[in-house]
Amino acid sequence: MRIVTKVLSELKGRPILKQVVKNYSYDLTATIISRICAFLFTIILARSLTPEYFGLYSLALSVVMAFAIFADLGIGGTAVRFISRELGRGDKKKAAAYRVYLQRMKFFLVAFAFLLMIVLAVPLTKFFSKPAILPLLVFGAIYLIFMSLNSFLGSLLTSLNNFKWKTIASAGFELSRVVLAFTVLFVLLNNIGPRTRSLFVFPILIFSVIVSLSIATSKVVKSTLFTYNKVKLTETERREVYRYIIFLTATSLSFLFFSYIDMIMLGRFVSGEMLGYYRAAFTLLNTAAVFFSFSGALFPVLSRLEKQKMQITVKKISKLVAPLVVLAALGLALLSKVAVMISYGNAYMLAAPLLSFISVLIIINVYSSLYTTFINSAGKPEITARATFYSAIANVVLNFVLIITFVKISEFAALFGAATATILSRVFYLVLVSRIRVC
Repeated sequence: MRIVTKVLSELKGRPILKQVVKNYSYDLTATIISRICAFLFTIILARSLTPEYFGLYSLALSVVMAFAIFADLGIGGTAVRFISRELGRGDKKKAAAYRVYLQRMKFFLVAFAFLLMIVLAVPLTKFFSKPAILPLLVFGAIYLIFMSLNSFLGSLLTSLNNFKWKTIASAGFELSRVVLAFTVLFVLLNNIGPRTRSLFVFPILIFSVIVSLSIATSKVVKSTLFTYNKVKLTETERREVYRYIIFLTATSLSFLFFSYIDMIMLGRFVSGEMLGYYRAAFTLLNTAAVFFSFSGALFPVLSRLEKQKMQITVKKISKLVAPLVVLAALGLALLSKVAVMISYGNAYMLAAPLLSFISVLIIINVYSSLYTTFINSAGKPEITARATFYSAIANVVLNFVLIITFVKISEFAALFGAATATILSRVFYLVLVSRIRVC
């Protein structure tokens, strides 16, 4: 309560911080719903598919998310940056021009990523030596289309500072997938084997994301961004967009190695069952971090501030969240066995020691996200791009070396090798971004 009281006293008479808190309240609501529903969705899948097929689905999803990065390449972040800036200046026509320009690029990239994933589905199946993953990759490619378009609409809502409808759209997706997963996997297909049930997971996700896409579209098309469709960007403005996208693309590609390379590399060396334990542990970690995902709410607000005010705001926020993230990490480490037992049951107890080991990532990820948002809001994406690139290289090298080394002991040990690589590379990234000054 003392921490909450301190936060409220800091906000008194500070309209900028009040706007951050307003955005944060909606963003927090969306994040809470997302993490809780993602957690429930994961529990439903884990209990209905068994560790082996849950692991294969998780591997397929990691591949889908990797291709989703190619379907974005920083366009979402670019939209938030430039559209928010123009709306802050009161230039609605120019904001609409950025929307039109970036939307065309987005459609092209989505089509390209979809076709590329379809073409590579069979080679990837052979690479993983897991034939059962092929239909999951095909359904995942279809899911990629709708997910990517929905993500772009979410960026437009963020640019409009309309976190209310972004939250509603997100809730539509999350609630739909939980209800459908329970109904289809536990009720309708309860007597069918886990391999067959696994084929219905991506169709469930496709239907759910269409629900979210419909909600977001109904709001965005009524905004000022769609009022003006014939305004064009100047050559100078297009070059500025390209410059920003290039650095965010480097960041996005590096993020690919940050977020999914561990699961993809593990998919080559360990069984689906081991992948299931690994995914179960990280899902619980992400659920525990639900209260600290405020960067999305900060970005459009910080983008409208002078650099010096940005830095002051970020310093205050970093001090306020410190005791909370430390307590969250310690609590998760101590209660890992209880958390795994309640969530997944005895079949997944091997995930408990791994969860304790990776709990420190709560602290690391919160501060990494905070400093990244600050630097990008200041219009310096090249800085985070370099930091992400260097850290991604470290992550790939560490994953390869540690997985290869630890798998000689056992497949389970290989999971700790991947987790160690993730922790070390993210610490390296945090050190790089926390030492940077933009003013």
